[in-house]
Amino acid sequence: MPETLRVGEFEIRAQERRLLRDGQPQALGGRAFDLLLALAQRHDRVVGKHELVALVWPGLVVEENNLTVQMSALRKLLGPACIATVPGRGYRLTAIVTISAPTAVPTAATAPVTAAVPAPASADNTLPAPLAAAAAPPLYGRADDLASLRQAVLAHSMVTLLGTAGIGKTSLARALADALRPTLPDGAVVAELAALNDPALVAVTVAAALGLPPAAAASPQTLAAAVAARRGLLVLDNCEHLADSVATVASALLAAAPGLHLLATSQVPLQLAHEQRVKLGPLAVAAAVAVAVAGGAATAGAATLATDSAADAVARARQLGAVALFEARAQASDPQFVLTPANLAGVVAICRQLDGVALAIELAAARTRWLGLDGLRTRLQAGSGEAAGEPADEQLRVLTGGARLALPRHQTLRAALDWSHALLSPDEQAVFRRLGVFAGGFSLAAVQQLAAADHIDEWAVLDLLGQLIDRSLVMADFDGSAARAAGAPAQATGTMAEPRYRLLQSLREYALAQLQALGEHDTWRQRHAAWYCGLAFSKGGSTAELRTLADRWPLVLEHDNLRAALDWAAEHHPVLALSVAAALLPFWRERGHHAEAQRRCLPLLEHPANQQPSHDRARVRTALCALANERNQTQLIRPLATAVLADARVLGIVTLESMGHIWLAHADLADGDPAAAADQYRLALAILRRLDEPARVAEKLTNLSCMLVEQGAVDEAAPLLAEALALYRASDNVWGQGFVHSTLGEAAWAAGDLAAALASAEQGLVFHRQLQHQYRLSYSLLQCGQVLLRLGRHEEARSHLAEGLAITLAHGFHEQTTIVLVQAALLSAAAGQPRRAAQLLGAAQANIDRGGALVGRLDHAEFAQAQQRVQAQLPAADWQAGWEAGLALSLREAAAMAFT
Repeated sequence: MPETLRVGEFEIRAQERRLLRDGQPQALGGRAFDLLLALAQRHDRVVGKHELVALVWPGLVVEENNLTVQMSALRKLLGPACIATVPGRGYRLTAIVTISAPTAVPTAATAPVTAAVPAPASADNTLPAPLAAAAAPPLYGRADDLASLRQAVLAHSMVTLLGTAGIGKTSLARALADALRPTLPDGAVVAELAALNDPALVAVTVAAALGLPPAAAASPQTLAAAVAARRGLLVLDNCEHLADSVATVASALLAAAPGLHLLATSQVPLQLAHEQRVKLGPLAVAAAVAVAVAGGAATAGAATLATDSAADAVARARQLGAVALFEARAQASDPQFVLTPANLAGVVAICRQLDGVALAIELAAARTRWLGLDGLRTRLQAGSGEAAGEPADEQLRVLTGGARLALPRHQTLRAALDWSHALLSPDEQAVFRRLGVFAGGFSLAAVQQLAAADHIDEWAVLDLLGQLIDRSLVMADFDGSAARAAGAPAQATGTMAEPRYRLLQSLREYALAQLQALGEHDTWRQRHAAWYCGLAFSKGGSTAELRTLADRWPLVLEHDNLRAALDWAAEHHPVLALSVAAALLPFWRERGHHAEAQRRCLPLLEHPANQQPSHDRARVRTALCALANERNQTQLIRPLATAVLADARVLGIVTLESMGHIWLAHADLADGDPAAAADQYRLALAILRRLDEPARVAEKLTNLSCMLVEQGAVDEAAPLLAEALALYRASDNVWGQGFVHSTLGEAAWAAGDLAAALASAEQGLVFHRQLQHQYRLSYSLLQCGQVLLRLGRHEEARSHLAEGLAITLAHGFHEQTTIVLVQAALLSAAAGQPRRAAQLLGAAQANIDRGGALVGRLDHAEFAQAQQRVQAQLPAADWQAGWEAGLALSLREAAAMAFT
């Protein structure tokens, strides 16, 4: 089949020599087409000018200007950021390229609304340590299943554990993860997918489980590249409702990461080519049990097994998974419960009625405290629709097959859930079904507000929630484990941490079904959305308002619920949804959820209800400017900023007008026009000074100062920075103070005052550690390391630079990674290791070729000076050998040798 390459939103049909965009042919000359095809086919590296000329003009002698003309035509069509120029080396396509057979043309409704996407992170990125996972609960009767599953997982790259709802797939998979974690080089992690309802969040959730930033989940391919070197186990838990998306992510991971083993739990196969399927059956239950009783007679209706005594019968029964699980859960509810010859037959009968389904057994066992075994059996039979007066053995036969063999096992679970629900009081039922609207976990405050209604006030909700916990219908986390798993600050994970609650997924689905059946679903979804929209408004807002990392913690914990609320608002009240998005955008930006934010906001901006100028629309577009800037999608900034300016003038909101000018300045800088950018900054400053907006004035003064320092105008920047720092201090703006101190450090460095540069850089580091803003933190660590190195304090420099390198690698800050490698080379040169230094400089150049180009004038100059210094210490042949060896190093290899 003819090869088709996708470059961002464009499709190259090589054999047909056609370029399509949204299915429409694009006008492109023959040489430009050949040039694009050559770059796309070699998208994983820099292509030299001579190589391109030989490919596009084979056998001809042409001027370099011909290449420049064709390159200009391509950039005009694809966007200026789509092709990067690497000075002295050649050109590199920066958009993601996929190779496949021709695909169906997307419709207008499904076509992506994106520009060129940055290239995926190198597959050699060093991964952070996996997040610690909570220990799996004890397994009952699954020793053989665990051994078989372990064998399958270690022998195959992709295993899917299949079984009905509640059968015990999750428990078995987590037990295997616990068992394998210490034996695998990169351990084992679990990605919990049950709470998700958006297929696009699968990659984000998997990245988080692997300890990667959200930026690594820009696509399945970028995620796969980030874990290519990993050797461990990834469990994808509860996949059935997202099977297609999980399959896409799993396929990418399998293709890129041969050392990674995948284990999925699902009710349906993922339909992958190399998928090994393991079917999990119910827990073992004996067909019949003989029990010795006080009078010596066997229990009615039970056949005789080879048992020597009543004690032997109990011991044998405890080897059965279903019986062992029932006893454990019954004792958890009632510590006085014990399995005896007198109650053994009843327990076995109940386990058989429930068909060995683990969740159903747990639910039943928790009721023995109130109903007793006989009452339990009676209620189960009634809940299963059995007719009164049927013989007991016939009733058991009906539940396990026979005349009703066509009934699937999941109907047994549904019967157990129906029965369990029927045992609740009306108030307990009301609270239980209302809990179904929560996605993931929830807090006590949220459940009190959302579940209270009519005669059930918020204090009654507390009692009813406790009763649901006692009945094993609600899971409770009182020790902060859920917060720790999400990376909470210390104050959220100690003994005083706020408890979290959740429903098992099958219970949540049942609760939602009850809401639907009673016609209450829309009412409680609306209440849920209102509560979490309120949370977004109260805890969202500007980064300038942050004082500690904990200020954003409620949004981190409730992110799944916030997503669900925004989904509801987007469907029912798009104007409200735009307001919520405006409130959440700073949080998304701080946490690195750039791609998700863009994906959610762009459709909201296009919705017919949001076509009139509004403050929220302008705020969203302003934030999208920032996201585009940080994702190197600078071609998106100017149209967004122009739209902000237009809305601001219609609405008469001069603060927004200033933001339009600010982002137009960024667009001018991206286009290489600092004079125009300076004019825009000054327009914004003039507006903000009139409005008496001290924090905003401070930020623009600092932006302008950064540009002046970069141009060498340190004297002009000094009074602006002094004013900015005073304004930031007056408004207690933590992020801003760190920003100014970092810029003061840059100014002092440019002026040659290393002592002042270090003092400012270290002060900036204090502020950035306070907020753990990852980009600014890594910036400050590198800045301190550079100055300490110049001051001869090599060990301190090494410590700061090594910490900074770990952050840059984890989050894909590629330019900063290049800076660290240059500093590591200078440390090696200072230690009398010039050959090692030459390799590190070659590795820095290789990282530039991979997309980590240096931007700042001083950074360019330092790289050149480092090369000159090391070349002066080595014979020419040794320098060239070291440089070329460094060019051949992977990023992982370069990082490993940087500070060893």
